[in-house]
Amino acid sequence: MAAQKATIAAIRSPSVKELSLHPDLLSGGHRLCAGCAESIIVRQVLLAAQAPVVVINATSCLEVATTIYPYTAWRVPWLHSLFENAAATVSGVEAAWRALQRRGKIPEERIAFIVFAGDGGTYDIGLQSLSGALERGHRFLYVCLNNEAYMNTGIQRSSATPLGAHTTTTPAGEVIPGKLQWRKDLTGIIAAHRIPYVAQTALTPQPLTDLTTKVRRALEADGPSFLNVYSPCNRGWRFEPADTIRISQLAVETCYWPLFEVVEGEWRLTYTPREKKPVAQWLEAQGRFRHLLKPEHRHVMDEIQVWVDREWESLLARTGRAAAKRDEAPPRPAPGHRPERAEPPQTARAAQGEGGAARCPCGASSPGVQWGCLFCGRVCCPRCAYSPEGLTVCARCARDLFGIAEPPALASAERRWISRE
Repeated sequence: MAAQKATIAAIRSPSVKELSLHPDLLSGGHRLCAGCAESIIVRQVLLAAQAPVVVINATSCLEVATTIYPYTAWRVPWLHSLFENAAATVSGVEAAWRALQRRGKIPEERIAFIVFAGDGGTYDIGLQSLSGALERGHRFLYVCLNNEAYMNTGIQRSSATPLGAHTTTTPAGEVIPGKLQWRKDLTGIIAAHRIPYVAQTALTPQPLTDLTTKVRRALEADGPSFLNVYSPCNRGWRFEPADTIRISQLAVETCYWPLFEVVEGEWRLTYTPREKKPVAQWLEAQGRFRHLLKPEHRHVMDEIQVWVDREWESLLARTGRAAAKRDEAPPRPAPGHRPERAEPPQTARAAQGEGGAARCPCGASSPGVQWGCLFCGRVCCPRCAYSPEGLTVCARCARDLFGIAEPPALASAERRWISRE
């Protein structure tokens, strides 16, 4: 193990100039959004790989946008899997490759098996499959393209979504100030599996080759390896396409997304900012946190700074850079913390009218339960609510977001509650 650790630590990425001479294994012409970080990450991962590559791709933005039938952007063997089973798929492929080599049916050569999956397919849906593959010890590299939400299906929250972020399932409005929970520490969870190599990285000008160096180290590991790669999404995070790298660098400089690796159980920082910037600079650069700038939500921004500071102190202690200062650190905000005035969106009641009847902004009085719009949080009654698949949308959002001028009425049992003035 000591020899393996020393071998991995000695690996360095080639220069950018040298990498640029390698063949590009992801072609242009795909349908990823302008400014999407995923294509940049994938190209760098494939450029850094020295052995022949086989890619397993879970359902995600990357899969959908690079393989629109009958076209493909991939110049390597590529296999599509479901959201939940990419790790199981690569396990089978890797096991079959080893079995065929043992039987002498294929030559003895090194192949890099690489999985690309989003945070939804890694943090949530595919975690069980990934955990099993890591425990079994299959030799592959799993790359999580972490854009902190289910972007492919409509910007819904995942367990990678940070506290306070606006998504379509955690809409910031009158009811809640965005997501109410902090993100899951998936990198730490994977490190707890005691696999040879785990790392957290990002697209950054400084350090320029952090990602490619970690790819080289991960592929050299004798067993499973994992990279959690920060992947800004301008569509879901609300920033200009040209700012992708700037947003990524800000996440690193504020220590919201620190760069580190775990080699055979040893934690190492791979980059320390010269000056740790306030997390507000990163938050203010993204429209998904715009509501936190309002006075009534500033406390959420303060909680995020407290959390980031505490996590950074903990990481410094783990890597031997500083002693843990748990007694001095501010109290950690409780998971699921919500403002005192917040109520669950589907059970919120409107202001009471005369006679105890709940009054809706549209003017209707209803003795029944009111609904909170999924998108704006505005409380509405059955008369002005559109409820496809059980998800309530107010008439205003139905018109402005979906072009539905007259939303279909709700069930007749619900409409009997309404009394028009």
